[in-house]
Amino acid sequence: MFLRNVLMLTVSCLLTWSCSSSANDSESEEADIEEFDYAGVISSQVSTPDLRHYELAGPVKSCRRTTFYDVVRDNDNKLAIDTAGRNIVESTAYFSTEGGYIAKEHERIRRDENGRIEHWEDRAPNYPAIHPGYLKDSYDFEHIDENHHKVSSPTTVSYVITDDYGRIIGEQIHSNDPKFDTAAHNVYRKYDKRGNWTERLTIWTTHTAGDSLPTTRYSIDRRRIIYY
Repeated sequence: MFLRNVLMLTVSCLLTWSCSSSANDSESEEADIEEFDYAGVISSQVSTPDLRHYELAGPVKSCRRTTFYDVVRDNDNKLAIDTAGRNIVESTAYFSTEGGYIAKEHERIRRDENGRIEHWEDRAPNYPAIHPGYLKDSYDFEHIDENHHKVSSPTTVSYVITDDYGRIIGEQIHSNDPKFDTAAHNVYRKYDKRGNWTERLTIWTTHTAGDSLPTTRYSIDRRRIIYY
């Protein structure tokens, strides 16, 4: 259970790179990957360092992501999510009309000379019974090149590989507390009409100390994107 919670935190923070609408907002319809020219559409959309950080392009106002953990294969070898509301994490990112990420009240962000996010910190108040600092999260982002990034926290180091449009192809995570190594690979399954993905499957392969063989788990992310 503890390791699973750590993995849930890892995917929420690392794969985020971690909504109301008005009458003028437009919510895009989804398109299946087989029927959609993703590369042709996404290449025509305007992007910014912050939008790319969140695997987005175009005039995005908000992006609400729901992650379903402990996805299992049913008897027909189809993936089944937990619709009862357990093992689900939701988060929403907001952006300005210029494509800049709007930090929440408890977040602190530092940028490099190119305007890219290089440090993110959660400064939300701790629970009174918890030692100060224990719940505070921070991540440092090293942009090795356009498609290769290093993400570091106090306990984990992750190497993230993206394609030319910012989608995360795969990720290698090493944790010291608890000790485990995880490889994550993404399969993008649905897109909206602006070329942003709206559903992806992540395959996690984890090896912990004492395991003779790695374990494999699945998660599914779904995104609801609102545009200006």
